[in-house]
Order: sequence, then C-alpha cells, then structure tokens
Amino acid sequence: MTFLAGLFLAATPILADDLNTRISSNGDEYSVSVEADLTVLRSLYPKARFIGAGADTEIVRDHDEFLMMADCKAYSPFFGYGTWGWANGGFTIDFEDIGFGFPRQDAPVEGDIGQCRI
Repeated sequence: MTFLAGLFLAATPILADDLNTRISSNGDEYSVSVEADLTVLRSLYPKARFIGAGADTEIVRDHDEFLMMADCKAYSPFFGYGTWGWANGGFTIDFEDIGFGFPRQDAPVEGDIGQCRI
C-alpha cells in the first residue's frame, strides 16, 4: 500500500450509523437494538463508577445501558429515570445528575418522535 492510499484510508470517516452503533461525546461506543417502542443503547465496553461516599465508597464495573422510549422517556439501571431529546445536531440522554450527548448522529428511536425535539 502506498503512503497516499494509507493516508486516504486513515482519513476516511466511519459513520456510527454504518455499524449500527452510536458514539457519545465522551468517545464511548454503544450498540443499538430496536424493539417495537423501545430502543436499547448498551456500551460495548464496561465502565467503572464510584458508588457511595466516604468509607462506604465502592467501585462498580458494568456496561452502561440506556432504554429510550418513543415518548421521550429514558431509563438506565444505574442512573434511573430521565429523558432524551433530539435536534439537528444530534441527540442527548439526560438523567438527574448526568447527561450523555451523541453529536452529529440520528436518534435511533423509531416512530413519531417529533415531540422529543429539543
């Protein structure tokens, strides 16, 4: 392979939609599965998070999982209930203490999601 061909291949963007995944603004990649009125985003790799405070702090390692419903509601076993919304620049999933942005990607939820526009 020539240098220019290698440079071209390295510079060619791979769109998240091409792989049926979404990539968060933090660089984490999520698989997408759509079933009826529910879309599930699951991180491809586990995360480590601190739970508790002080001497009771524990480290929990698990995959992030987000359930997105067509009525703009979201749920995560770790973060609880929240909401999601979309705009021309991508979509977000927001919980009480944390949010996840997915820039320049379509929301993977099917159905009439016009009410979820930010």
